[in-house]
Amino acid sequence: MREIKKPYFISDINILGGKPVIRGTRMSVHLLMSILMDKNMTIDDVKEMYPNVPVGVIKYIKEKLEKEGKLVIEVEICPPMTKKEE
Repeated sequence: MREIKKPYFISDINILGGKPVIRGTRMSVHLLMSILMDKNMTIDDVKEMYPNVPVGVIKYIKEKLEKEGKLVIEVEICPPMTKKEE
């Protein structure tokens, strides 16, 4: 299982227009939340469908949704690239 550093979520204008995504992936937090809110989906089901998403993040989101009914996240905002960096 690969380790993922905190915060688990980033926002980068170059990835999905800046929507919060799981660090190291192009999976939006909103999509993963929607999938996990389907009571028939297990963590293993999600991991099979999206093998690049760290299982620790899947568990974290699932637990928050089950315990609190919502997810409040810390998002690292990535600065836009300058012309020089492109």
